[in-house]
Amino acid sequence: MPGPATPSNLALPLPPLRNRPRPPGARLGVLGGMGPLATVDFLAKLIAATPARFDEDHIPVLTWSVPQIPDRLAAIEGRGPSPLPMMVEALQALAGCGAVQAVIACNTAHYWYDALVEQGGLPIVHIADAASEAISAAAGPGQARADGRRVALLATRGTHVAGFYAPRLATLGHRPLPPDERMQRECIDPAIDAVKANRLQAAGMHLGEALGHLGALDVDIVLLGCTELPLAYASYLAQAGHCALPVIDATQALAVACVRNWGYPLPGASISRATPRSPSP
Repeated sequence: MPGPATPSNLALPLPPLRNRPRPPGARLGVLGGMGPLATVDFLAKLIAATPARFDEDHIPVLTWSVPQIPDRLAAIEGRGPSPLPMMVEALQALAGCGAVQAVIACNTAHYWYDALVEQGGLPIVHIADAASEAISAAAGPGQARADGRRVALLATRGTHVAGFYAPRLATLGHRPLPPDERMQRECIDPAIDAVKANRLQAAGMHLGEALGHLGALDVDIVLLGCTELPLAYASYLAQAGHCALPVIDATQALAVACVRNWGYPLPGASISRATPRSPSP
């Protein structure tokens, strides 16, 4: 099983994705199902980020949403089977159907990023690259600290163990804060579990507790580094109406990166504070 990411193995060397000539029938492959609701959220954000006027202006997408892929955290902790074989099978199937590039709508699954690129046969846009660049793009003049922007990464335990966010953030001059075990146990884990159970109101309440805790700390920006957490955040905003802290949504950043890589010019990422459309309870 691959170890935590380090600056020397952040990603396998790949040719630039952006502005590649696309062969007829080229498609974007989405490896999803981890979980299903998070996959739908990514697809909605991909569509919303695309500057399309007609149906045919959108990126052609193939989605593999198979929730039976083994639990990522259990595999990382040695408590369950590896999800790698099923994820490789998915990528190979997507490639066989015309996908020329892929994304993974799950942060924790990027623990196996190098093996997925090597065995799956497709270049993969790394969600942590997209999110880290979105933080840099959202930083306005005069907002940087001498020691870097302090980033509170909210993510699964598996993503924290994998360690692929910290070196990417540090490379761009940001300062990831160490995870808070009590907040993880009492707020973040329950919020993620609630989204997976489609209990969005409860998820929003749990995430709101975490944001309240972070508001009392010296935090510059919150990074939602689990694809369930943007759904919890939308529910929180529907209840609270506003978040005092600037928030970056890694799912949104990944969608924007895909649109850019497909050749559409887009402005930089923005920080979320506004109230979105209310989610279903």
